[in-house]
Amino acid sequence: MKSTAETIFFCMAYGFFSGAFLALTPVCVAFLTSDMRYFGSRMGLVFAVTGVASLTGNPIAGKLVADFGYTAARIWAGVCTLVGAVIVAAVAAGAQ
Repeated sequence: MKSTAETIFFCMAYGFFSGAFLALTPVCVAFLTSDMRYFGSRMGLVFAVTGVASLTGNPIAGKLVADFGYTAARIWAGVCTLVGAVIVAAVAAGAQ
């Protein structure tokens, strides 16, 4: 990003999508849970997987930045997000 406008746009887009990603996780789990007695354990499982990804993603991104630059880390983050979206879509399709 070479201008202030690009940086501001990126920050706004990132804030919008990351906020939606965090806020909609419990909603998606509730939608996919037919018996609400299991909602808590499923939320725990989702957050456990997310926690592992958060703990491992930063060192991987740091190594990518050190060896290849920021573009590689951005691509890594985008690919991981797309893989997660495909998994959620597959689970949602299978639940219906």
